[in-house]
Amino acid sequence: MALIGRVVYFVAWMFAMLLLPKVIRQQKKGKPTAPVLFRYVILIALLAVTIVGLCLFFPEQIVTLMFGEAYLPIAGLLWQYALATALFALSNIFAYYYLSLDQYLPVIVSALVGLLQLVLIIFFHDTLEGIVQIQIGSMFVLLLLQVAYYYKNRNGQLQKS
Repeated sequence: MALIGRVVYFVAWMFAMLLLPKVIRQQKKGKPTAPVLFRYVILIALLAVTIVGLCLFFPEQIVTLMFGEAYLPIAGLLWQYALATALFALSNIFAYYYLSLDQYLPVIVSALVGLLQLVLIIFFHDTLEGIVQIQIGSMFVLLLLQVAYYYKNRNGQLQKS
């Protein structure tokens, strides 16, 4: 399950590595950087929706094809794990964006939410389904915080102009 879920993250990471230099170039030219961010968010979101959708509608086929019938019991969790990974990948796009702008608060927030996730898993690890749902919840909160930071920061910049 983790191997399949990582597909979203590693492809998103590749896009994030492309994002960094483009944002830095735009910033040095004095041009807006938000369009670059949105382009990458949309690309990752489309990729994520596709993978989560495939995992939701064809979990047994994916698990059987990749790992064999012995792993079919995890098929029902496949889309949920892909969703958690997709939320994490989208959150990371924001973190990398701000990292390229020398703003570190979103990165610190990511670390804190990761720590919260670890604590929750330590206390609520009775089932694999519970662990995956903790991951979904944590990554959803992280994405909300990253988006809220973007809008707060963007509004602050507009008011200063």
